[in-house]
Amino acid sequence: MMKDNLIKLINTENEIIVENNNTTKSYNLYFEKNNGISLYNKRFKSQKLTYSEYNIVVRTCLSVIKNIKKKTHSYPNKLSVLDFGCGDGRYFKAFVKVANILKSKGIILELINYDPSYIGLQCYQNELMNIGFKLNSSVNLHQIQEDSFKGYEVSTLLKDNLKVKFIHGNANDDSKYIMELLGGENSVDLIFCMFGVLSHIPMQTARIDILTIFNQMVNIWGKVVVSVPAYKDFKKELITYDQLRREKNVLDTHKNPLSFIDYKGILGSVSEEGDIYYCRYDDEKAIRIYYNLYNFNRFKNDLKNSGLSINSLNILNFWHPSKVAGRVILSISDYLISFILSRICKIFKNSVNFTSYIVSICSKDTNDDKKTPY
Repeated sequence: MMKDNLIKLINTENEIIVENNNTTKSYNLYFEKNNGISLYNKRFKSQKLTYSEYNIVVRTCLSVIKNIKKKTHSYPNKLSVLDFGCGDGRYFKAFVKVANILKSKGIILELINYDPSYIGLQCYQNELMNIGFKLNSSVNLHQIQEDSFKGYEVSTLLKDNLKVKFIHGNANDDSKYIMELLGGENSVDLIFCMFGVLSHIPMQTARIDILTIFNQMVNIWGKVVVSVPAYKDFKKELITYDQLRREKNVLDTHKNPLSFIDYKGILGSVSEEGDIYYCRYDDEKAIRIYYNLYNFNRFKNDLKNSGLSINSLNILNFWHPSKVAGRVILSISDYLISFILSRICKIFKNSVNFTSYIVSICSKDTNDDKKTPY
């Protein structure tokens, strides 16, 4: 079985277009439209959100508003929300719902969209302009081609009480610059980093750096919501790469010069626990993308090492969102199964291996006692 998996990986590299370690280039290809539709949207069509995702975005936004009113005894003038890794607007429908609710209270929703894919941002911006958003300010949206070229603010669009800002990031920007670009310390009420965005960042230290930025950016009454993939949908890839890592470690230990397999070339960035590559493809192109799969313990440790305080840690999706989005009965069933399994996982923590996505709601770490369920 191991040989078959390895041969499949090698053949894949020879036969199709592969982007190994550059997430920006991979997602530009992913969002690039061919015949009017991108490879990404072929999977989801027009309905991208599951009930669980929609619910957690709306519910958490309203919870923060309630928390602000409780602490300040009045509603704020605006709610500032960062969608980190927004892509082409997967969560926009939920944010529109939040804006409509806040409108009756006289609150502006400021939505800050950050992504390293300029094509994803371009698609997102065009969609908003097609539904009546007015361009308030803008610069030319273009691809960052040189590592020395830093991320930049692209545009601001307005409609009613919804203010949408687009920021094109460079994956090579350092943490300090990213935080300044996004607004600085204590600048936002809510941060969403969902649908595995964190898991596309190679190296555990780099992922913890991003979570640390979130902890510094969110204000004292705000929340950070992060969802990451578990093992369920990528078991074959995980088994294959785990085996490759073990074999490489054995060869490195014995310094065997006779191995016919280029382990370093095949593994690339997938050198740590949970690292894999996976493929998305159609008749015209295929893209290989880096991903890190989590279990509860590793997810909890990374969150804590960033300084965030964990309020809850649960299963978000039992089935992969592409299988249930837009299908009402399946989507609600997914929500209910995930709710039940989250309770079971408090006793049997390995149950997360049989789920698709896990999610944590966090807050800025203070010295107050906070509920940590695991």
